[in-house]
Amino acid sequence: MTLQSFRWMMVRALASADEALDQLVYRPAVVKFFSWLPRWWLCDLAQVSMALDRHWRTGYWADAGIAPRGVCEACGRRAAIHGIGGSDCDADALPGEPVWFLENRPVYLCGWCVIRTPIRDQADLDAALTDARTRSVAWRW
Repeated sequence: MTLQSFRWMMVRALASADEALDQLVYRPAVVKFFSWLPRWWLCDLAQVSMALDRHWRTGYWADAGIAPRGVCEACGRRAAIHGIGGSDCDADALPGEPVWFLENRPVYLCGWCVIRTPIRDQADLDAALTDARTRSVAWRW
């Protein structure tokens, strides 16, 4: 086994462990039960895996598809895996939405939170994030 293949396997093992742990800690009942904690699981093993991938240049995360990007801007309890707007986000602007605002201000959301209204300015974004937070599984049963 070469050093590079060992590094790739280590990056993959951390990513797989994170994915397995996500299956437990992101269950609605678990998130709700631990809502009193100031910080919750934010795909921390995946973050370590991504840092090692960048450092070792294994290329594992280049083909991964979904990668965590910090905390969800709506609920603040899960890792953000979807982006709306910005030049590097993985999703297009919502229908009827002026492109200029979200190009300058990308929004990152978890898999539970969804923005359903057009965003024209910061006030619209604040209202949409509040609405997404109230509809999120993380905050209600």
